[in-house]
Amino acid sequence: MHESKFVRLLGVAVLTAVILGCSVFSGPPTPTPIPTPTQPPTFTFVPPTDTPIPTDTPVPTFTPVPVQSLETIIAAVQLAAQGKGVKEAAPYKPGPGVHPLVVIAPAKEQAEWNTSLPAAWQPSNVAQVELVAVVRYINVEVEKARYIGKGTGIIFVSRIRIDTEIILHEAQTGQTVASTTFRGGEPPTLPKSLPLGTTALYGTSVAYETAQAWLKAYVEP
Repeated sequence: MHESKFVRLLGVAVLTAVILGCSVFSGPPTPTPIPTPTQPPTFTFVPPTDTPIPTDTPVPTFTPVPVQSLETIIAAVQLAAQGKGVKEAAPYKPGPGVHPLVVIAPAKEQAEWNTSLPAAWQPSNVAQVELVAVVRYINVEVEKARYIGKGTGIIFVSRIRIDTEIILHEAQTGQTVASTTFRGGEPPTLPKSLPLGTTALYGTSVAYETAQAWLKAYVEP
């Protein structure tokens, strides 16, 4: 009985010693690291740069093309029609593109010859003229007949064909570029009687479109 009690006491003592021994010989506790203070962010001062003030974009300027009347232009290039140069005119360089021209024709038809040209062919001033076309009408008598008029005696009436000659000159040098002659339309036949004062029956001259078709090879090839 006493022995059993002693054993129990001995076990308790051993257990206590083990517990105490563990406490005594255990290593020191791991120290908790002290957090280092976080450095506040730093900012480097950048001096402001001067923003250039935008300048106004220059607006392109256009020099207006001087415009001269048809009469003024023709008067200035008359010398070219005589084979003499007009230094104010533009040089003629054959090749692709438009080579402006003016037409010098009999006074009654001169304006119509020029206004009938394509707009692209018509110059605005002397400095744009490269070619000068000279138009001359040639009356060709095809037939003549004699008539006896009442109170006027004998008169002669002719049938006249109107051929058209065109000579093309360089405006700046006066040199001849080309020439041609268009045969006119046949005049009417002579009837048995005619109105008093009739002296001739005329055919038609070349159409503007026909002449322009020939000119195109030089003006706008």
